[in-house]
Amino acid sequence: MLQEFKGAIILCSIVSLCASQKPSSQRFEREPEDQTAVYGESVVLACRVINKSGQVQWTKDDFGLGTDRELSEFERYSMIGTDDEGTYALRIQPVTLEDEGKYQCQVGPGPDPENEGPIRSRYATLTVYVPPDPPQIVQSSHLVTTEDREVELECQSRGGKPASEVNWLDSDGNLITEGVEVFKDLLQDNLRTNVKSVLKLIPKQEFHNKTFTCQAQNAAERSPRVATIRLEVKYAPKVTVKVINSVITELDTVKLSCSAEGNPSKMDYKWYVNNEVAYGDYSTELTINSVTRKLHNAVVKCEVQNRVGTSEDTQTLNVHYSPRIIEKPVNVEAEIGSNVTLRCIVDSNPPAEIVWTHESSSRVSPPLS
Repeated sequence: MLQEFKGAIILCSIVSLCASQKPSSQRFEREPEDQTAVYGESVVLACRVINKSGQVQWTKDDFGLGTDRELSEFERYSMIGTDDEGTYALRIQPVTLEDEGKYQCQVGPGPDPENEGPIRSRYATLTVYVPPDPPQIVQSSHLVTTEDREVELECQSRGGKPASEVNWLDSDGNLITEGVEVFKDLLQDNLRTNVKSVLKLIPKQEFHNKTFTCQAQNAAERSPRVATIRLEVKYAPKVTVKVINSVITELDTVKLSCSAEGNPSKMDYKWYVNNEVAYGDYSTELTINSVTRKLHNAVVKCEVQNRVGTSEDTQTLNVHYSPRIIEKPVNVEAEIGSNVTLRCIVDSNPPAEIVWTHESSSRVSPPLS
């Protein structure tokens, strides 16, 4: 910008830099105020003078811009308004970063310097904001990953002034605060900033086909701009085994189902009964013909494998079968008045009710344990 001011008109007679100011009938009705502008837009700095008798010029960082309204040395600058209204506003269009600085409206002395001395407005600071480039996620818009293996998602927002605020949102639009680190890098112009936000997360099954959004915005923008990434999560099968029969009775045919959800979806099934392989052309369903009481409390396992890993689920069989006495009472000799124990052990499911009778008597003893 300094090169642009080589042709500036810097008149000591206008700004009275060589002498102290004296009281003057000239005065400002409106002076410039601090402003912010967005790169590429236009900005107007106000200046209105009452009883103007001297020449008007604007300065930027104390460099004079000239006294003609067109400010021909600076193609983006002009003084707008009319002499009749005493309006000499400075318009900059379009605004660039080089336009940042302190501006002042100055009026030189009139024909009667004693009564029409020079005047200067307050300084007005112009701050230029620059929208950042659209945010970019380094991993592109699609990432294939594996469950429980930590990944880092990196989003960049480049060239903003002031530095962008970068946030991550989950697929439901909720702000993510954990596992986020933000890094800022000031560019060589010492004005604009690159911002990098890194999101560390451990993918879960529920993240499969979900999107994560990087949202970036600074004061130069009315609404944030976004970039999204969709996760494709590879995960081992999640297995569920169910017994199809509502009740299993001895000699019934028993069926069990095995449902599995995994990614990749190509999966291999294997069945076990009490840790022994159940051979046959089985996949998602196992059939056991003529189940016997020997399989009561047997553990049936379905094992499912894909390229990511192996998972399993089990069910314990509850086989109903009729009572069978496995230890009968035996004859016992005893003296009168002594205690006698008679044993009768029965195997059944559900447990049988055992009743004792004495000889041919119809009297029944209470059930005994």
